[in-house]
Amino acid sequence: MFFIGFRYGRSIFDEQVIYDYSAIDFGDYQKDATNNNAKAGWMELTTGLRVKIWKQFWMGYTARLKFLPSVSGDDGFDTYEIPGFGLTYKNTYWGFNYQVFWRFPFKSDK
Repeated sequence: MFFIGFRYGRSIFDEQVIYDYSAIDFGDYQKDATNNNAKAGWMELTTGLRVKIWKQFWMGYTARLKFLPSVSGDDGFDTYEIPGFGLTYKNTYWGFNYQVFWRFPFKSDK
């Protein structure tokens, strides 16, 4: 079985960063920033192959290209990493999965 597909990925997340300042005039202090309910979306192009090797034993792969990330709701600070996509400063990601399957028949062939 060969397949090709197009997907839209979406992620909704909260993030927080806490950082320390050290200034000669004002001393040391801590500051934090949050992005509550940030949203991100991206596109994916997928392709793959699944082959029956022996009886119920299958092997295959899936390759995908993730691209066009967009983030909204990051008013506190710029988002560094999108859950499910990756780093925001990289516009494209390649992924490759290799799979081994064993099919369990629930219905017997007649």
